[in-house]
Amino acid sequence: MCTLSFIPRREGYAVGMNRDELRLRPRALFPRIYERDRILAAYPSELEGGTWIAVNCSGLLLALLNWNLDNSHTATRKQRSRGELIPELIFQESLASVETLMRRRHLGGLLPFRLVGIDAEARAIREWRWDGAKVVVFGFPWNRKHWFSSSLSDTTAAEQRGASCAAVSLSGNPEDSGWLRDLHGSHRPAAGAYSLCVHRPDAATVSYTEVLYDTHRISMSYIDGSPCESIGLHHVLEMPRSFGRLSYARSAAPVF
Repeated sequence: MCTLSFIPRREGYAVGMNRDELRLRPRALFPRIYERDRILAAYPSELEGGTWIAVNCSGLLLALLNWNLDNSHTATRKQRSRGELIPELIFQESLASVETLMRRRHLGGLLPFRLVGIDAEARAIREWRWDGAKVVVFGFPWNRKHWFSSSLSDTTAAEQRGASCAAVSLSGNPEDSGWLRDLHGSHRPAAGAYSLCVHRPDAATVSYTEVLYDTHRISMSYIDGSPCESIGLHHVLEMPRSFGRLSYARSAAPVF
């Protein structure tokens, strides 16, 4: 259950993502910066190490949404967490490299998902959809786009939240990160299961992650909790755009 927004900018892009989860699920860890093979990547994580969004020092961003299929008979039986996917893929320099790894990777045991990839250097957007049996890849132009997921109905979430995004787009400046944050904290037309900021008896928006990329910097900002209830950001990371000072490789580990 998530809402993901991509906003192209004159130099780079902005991405906002609400993570919607059951209220009883343990809280995630704040974003940290990790390094592998001389590439830096920033992401929040679950206690087991998985994540739903990450960005690296090349401007490559990956985000994962559950895919709640109407024809659920195609879904596989869960054996592994979908959250393990992004930490395996984010230490690549391009979507082309991610594409190569996705073709090789065995996805059996993972529940259906949509993996969104954004490549700032190539100005390219890809989406991989895994239904439990096969992967289908989609490409999108470098334009504003939103993705929606809900355990109740992805279709209804796309209809209602999509209408909210369309209405909000008529006012304000989408290139302003405050606009993006306000959008993800909104309840148009009312707080509930299908508002952008989710409020259900059993589930809610539990965090908001924002990534800003341009020619000078990469930042990841994080709100721990519902964005509608937070004043300001709880955590902000600034990441250098290159990691050339490292002359050796090692396994992914937190460095900041």
